[in-house]
Amino acid sequence: MVWKASDTSVIDIFSVAEFDRLISSGMTGPGRIRVALDGGIVPRQKYVLGDRQSDERISTYSSPQSIAKLTRQGATIILDNLHIFSGSVSSEVRRLEFETGQKIYATAFMTPAGKSGLQYHHDVQSAMLIQISGSKTWRCKSPVVTDPLLDEEFQPDRNRDESSKVILEATLHPGDVLWIPRGFLHSGVSTDESSLHVSFAFEVFTKYWLVEQIIKHLDRTAEHFTPLRQDLPWGTRMKEEGIKSVITDVIRDLSALLPEADAGGLLEKISQSMAGRPSEPFLATSSFAFPATITANTPVVMVTEAVSQVERVSGGKVVLTIGSFKMGIIGPAGKLIEEIWREDSTDPWCAKDLVPAVDEAFAVELVSRMFQEGVVRRHTAGPELEHLDPTDHGASPRSGQPAVPPGPEFP
Repeated sequence: MVWKASDTSVIDIFSVAEFDRLISSGMTGPGRIRVALDGGIVPRQKYVLGDRQSDERISTYSSPQSIAKLTRQGATIILDNLHIFSGSVSSEVRRLEFETGQKIYATAFMTPAGKSGLQYHHDVQSAMLIQISGSKTWRCKSPVVTDPLLDEEFQPDRNRDESSKVILEATLHPGDVLWIPRGFLHSGVSTDESSLHVSFAFEVFTKYWLVEQIIKHLDRTAEHFTPLRQDLPWGTRMKEEGIKSVITDVIRDLSALLPEADAGGLLEKISQSMAGRPSEPFLATSSFAFPATITANTPVVMVTEAVSQVERVSGGKVVLTIGSFKMGIIGPAGKLIEEIWREDSTDPWCAKDLVPAVDEAFAVELVSRMFQEGVVRRHTAGPELEHLDPTDHGASPRSGQPAVPPGPEFP
């Protein structure tokens, strides 16, 4: 599927200049950068600073000169985990995760004019490609492996099917988007201009995965599962018939025992496995050392996707989950922040909107902390917001409540 993004600002999430900045920093070492040439992956020794095992201190840094040389030879430069290094891509990933409920990973691909990065291959995750600069022609074929599992990475010698027909051919220009479902063979070639695109891969969970998780998290201490703890007969591995026999026995045992599994206990453990580690918001770390000046009228916008969950707990406390960090707010301030979060609006607001439900000084302190944690950002357009004096009107435009002690709590 190919479409033109309705909002052309989508190409602003990344740029050739930022790509160059990341490469020239040398910080994009192994695990962060790959190089593809002539349809295959180039060994990392070809582009890291240390070319000997003893060069451990610098072997994790890439060599910009070596990468430039490979680029001149027609290599595609691939930046993995782009969402970790680029603030704008990080924000886009968090937004997509918020809207889809799926974990997402971003990767950038830069290919010189007239060159191809990788030969036909499939991915084990569905991907959304956004063309950032230049253009690239994509050709897609039907799957050789339908819905490949995570351990079924493309094997060139086994999975290639050169006889299959091209079912989609499209040239992407800046702002164009291509969706490639997992398993579909695809290959891209730059046109007469170089190409830069960003790929967003969507984490996949299958019923195979769920079966593995159910087996993994069975209550091993439960009495009815004790048969699974027994040794296999000695010598089983030596005889094919013996292996077949124990496989039959275990399948029979599982059929009888699985109905006894504690669905509630499995739910909690499997939910944790699916949730994984929440995406961290992109922080302006320097704001903790050099705090930005936030006043009662400073316009801010809620970064909805920075908060993965909002919970109400006992005592009227509202807890925001921000990556691996939790922020608790007690009293009416928590309720107001939850309302703003659920509105999911880009409309600006300010600390004074929380008055008189909470004290103005506390409102400013709270918004300042939310700014530091990446939960709100400055609204760049327009001057500071002007609000009616709450002492004259008895309520703020947002809260509509009389002044009460804030009872705040946030770490």
